[in-house]
Amino acid sequence: MQRRMMWAILFVVGMLPVGAWAKLCGDHVDGQRVPCDCGDVVVSDWVVRNDPVAHTVCAGDGLLVRAGSATRPLTIDLQGATLRGGEQGAGLLIIYGGPGGARVVSTTGTATIEGFRDGIAAHGRDALGLLNRVEIVSPHRDGVRVTAGYGYKIRNTVVREAGRDGFSLSGKRFRVRRTRAVNAKHIGYTVMGQRGTLGARGDGPVAEGSGDAGFNLVGMGHRLIDCEAIAGGRNGLQINGMHVLIQGCTLIGNLGDGMTGVGENLHFAGNQAMENDDDGINVHGHDIKDHGGNRGHGNLGHHRQGQAVQCELGPQPCVP
Repeated sequence: MQRRMMWAILFVVGMLPVGAWAKLCGDHVDGQRVPCDCGDVVVSDWVVRNDPVAHTVCAGDGLLVRAGSATRPLTIDLQGATLRGGEQGAGLLIIYGGPGGARVVSTTGTATIEGFRDGIAAHGRDALGLLNRVEIVSPHRDGVRVTAGYGYKIRNTVVREAGRDGFSLSGKRFRVRRTRAVNAKHIGYTVMGQRGTLGARGDGPVAEGSGDAGFNLVGMGHRLIDCEAIAGGRNGLQINGMHVLIQGCTLIGNLGDGMTGVGENLHFAGNQAMENDDDGINVHGHDIKDHGGNRGHGNLGHHRQGQAVQCELGPQPCVP
């Protein structure tokens, strides 16, 4: 009887998901600091010290973040540490980060998240609030994926060698500055939702060596400022939206068009497309506004019949 009971217990334990072994961790868990290990659930502010998760290759998720009944956003300070995964799970899976979303930062150097399926995945209005000073390397799928977020900020973050998209961002009123996607297999930046702002003067996002598009902009009210799309496998920038501003972007050496798309009430100022294999700037739609300074030169038209379009917004050549 005892032998049967033992085997029954072992069978049930073996059927439990890996997450069932996870513990709650953080710097303030029932009045004490509980170090975090792979798959654990961060429920309070947490600063990486000598935690096991920073010295282990995680088989699934690195850490889950779930703030519970927190009355303020959690702060996750990675302190320049490296979280490593084996192509499964997310380095950080943020379920709820507290009101306004978790602050994921690295106050000592740049932290690294390497080798997971997704580097950082967050869903919902109060999942991610801030991401700052993180480098994500070789995610099997996306580097940073935020869905249905609100008002979040991403700064000083680089994604390298993403298996799909470097940044996959959606929601409302999010802001992105000083970021770079290098050699994403699909798209450097997939942007959806409403009123996202990517870049600022001198701090634009960079997509380098994207397999398909550097930027794929879909939605309403977005602003893309001082972006660069360099040496992509197809188009530098694709647009499908309304009430969008594209300003100061540079599109160089892509194997398709520099900038292409369609939309309504689109605004363009000071963009340049150079040495792309097909057209330079060629955007169509209703109520397109050319504020001047948009230029295209040296674009080759390899896949077109006839000469390349160097710069046209709507049916008209660009305003000098």
